[in-house]
Amino acid sequence: MNGHADTWEGLILERPTDKRGRNDMPALLWDAYVNDWLPLEQFAIGLEDAWVGCEWPGRQVLGSGCGEEWNEMFEHCGYLENTTISAYPETPPAILYRAAPEFYKTGMSWTDDLEQAKWFNDRNNGYFHIQSRIWTYRPSGTRELLAHFHDPVNSRGEHEWVLNDMEIDEERITPLGE
Repeated sequence: MNGHADTWEGLILERPTDKRGRNDMPALLWDAYVNDWLPLEQFAIGLEDAWVGCEWPGRQVLGSGCGEEWNEMFEHCGYLENTTISAYPETPPAILYRAAPEFYKTGMSWTDDLEQAKWFNDRNNGYFHIQSRIWTYRPSGTRELLAHFHDPVNSRGEHEWVLNDMEIDEERITPLGE
């Protein structure tokens, strides 16, 4: 595929128009990763775009389909602050929230904004037949953190923390209010 593009935007424009939807971006990003199509800075831009733009990115089937691919791509870049490869924060957020049914409580997408978590919880309860609730998590260190997306334009005004779901201590996830 990548004949000439050396930017994320250029790579998208090489695709047929019916493969440029927001939920198509994770597969394109995975292809760019495994084929080493982009310089690291451009890959970081693509990672933010594919993660933030996609609906339920953690459910997108990539590579083997086991979900570890997202962790691998984030670790390839290092910690991201929006689209910038950055040093890890000195301290993790004090508390994070996630709206999800219980079987998705260990997912990668969290927020430090309780009102945003409530909005997602209400949305989830309108979509699913399984009860969603708000979960809380207190990261034990910054190595659990993969990214912080909070750009007012690219991140839709959301304050999203992406966590390495392989590092999350499930014992420390509790329902809000308990």
